[in-house]
Amino acid sequence: MFLPIIGFVPAVLMILPDHLQDAITCYRQFDGHTVGFAEGGPGIPWLGWSTVAGDLRIAHFVGIHALQIMPIVGVSIITMLPKLRSSRQKTLVWIFALYYLTAIVLLTLQALSAESFFAPGRHTIILTSMVLAPGMFAIACTIWLPSVKFWKVTDNDNVALDIAGNK
Repeated sequence: MFLPIIGFVPAVLMILPDHLQDAITCYRQFDGHTVGFAEGGPGIPWLGWSTVAGDLRIAHFVGIHALQIMPIVGVSIITMLPKLRSSRQKTLVWIFALYYLTAIVLLTLQALSAESFFAPGRHTIILTSMVLAPGMFAIACTIWLPSVKFWKVTDNDNVALDIAGNK
């Protein structure tokens, strides 16, 4: 439920009064959902998302659809990786959820910077790369590295115990 709530933040930004929208971004052209261009400018067919300026509807769309995407991801992980321990499957879902949260934030920042989703700027590409690289590494480690218990201690009888004290 957290991700869809974050997805409503761009929607709130769209309906703020003009003087508050002006305080959020340096672009004078902030009309509802479009930042940096007059509302109703060139857009993709059917959805109407701007192809020349920032559009908060994209971040809002991605955010609210977490309600459908996250269960699909969870079921897909269970189905495609059945031999993976359930704790690792949960870890993969959490990693994806963090990715999804980051996508919502990046799309919102991109729109507020008056960058079109279809023509991202250099800073957006760099930020996205900085998020993708460690995330992919975390996914690879979760799937392929063997389980390692780092906290092993021994009791008086020289029996190995894990951190919870189990033998």
